Amino acid sequence: MTDEKLKKIAEKIEASKKYRVISKETIRDVLATEFERHKNIKIAEEVARKKLHRIRAEYLGEPNYKKVKEALSAAFQAKDDKAIRGVCWSIFSKHSSTRERNQLLGEYYGKLFDFTGTPESISDLASALNPLSFRWMGLERSVKYHAYDVNEQFVDLINFYFSLEGLEPLGEQRDVYTSPPTEKVDVALLFKMYYCLEHRATGAGLEVVKNVPANKVLISFPTLNLVAKKTDILGNHEAELKRGAKLYNWELDYLTFQNEIVVCVSKS
Repeated sequence: MTDEKLKKIAEKIEASKKYRVISKETIRDVLATEFERHKNIKIAEEVARKKLHRIRAEYLGEPNYKKVKEALSAAFQAKDDKAIRGVCWSIFSKHSSTRERNQLLGEYYGKLFDFTGTPESISDLASALNPLSFRWMGLERSVKYHAYDVNEQFVDLINFYFSLEGLEPLGEQRDVYTSPPTEKVDVALLFKMYYCLEHRATGAGLEVVKNVPANKVLISFPTLNLVAKKTDILGNHEAELKRGAKLYNWELDYLTFQNEIVVCVSKS
């Protein structure tokens, strides 16, 4: 009976306007995890909805998908690099996480890839709209760019953009915590999501880093919060990363930017 009740609650959440774009696997995992913790269906649903609210993160901002697709199509049809970058820039500016990186784009990826070497394959884990920064990455269009997110609207827009850009449409709706990617890549990106995964479940961030088949994993942490005040989110998780590095024989390096710090995990 409990399993049947959980299934019905999950189906109700999945059908809601707010969460229907989120992976069913994510919804069911969060709900089952909270029931395991609380042993009370009502409390489990309440806590699960709060966590799904953070995962859905509408408060960070989203573009008008129809309008930005039209704008991207027009810019690509005109073969106007400045216009294409301008549309991508405007899309970033609708989402708090990528908007904060706008001012860094001139140096950001150059510095990252100077450290890792130029990748021929990438996994962008819980990517949100980050793949639309491709034109600032300095990569060839032959790169295998895998982008994973639980939000199907993000994935649809990413694949639309990839197709216009001449990249393989390798965006996929996937929960990288419950279903780790299997494609071996040179570099994996986990931008501003490690601590969100830890909020979802203790140890989830480290599990994602451990399970992704990548030579290098770049994990970014903001050094300013959403109201531009200094914050030390890395400080809350660094001991765990160092413990993971010791356990799995990783090397950790750090790259510092104006409002982000990137932990570079090199797997042996």
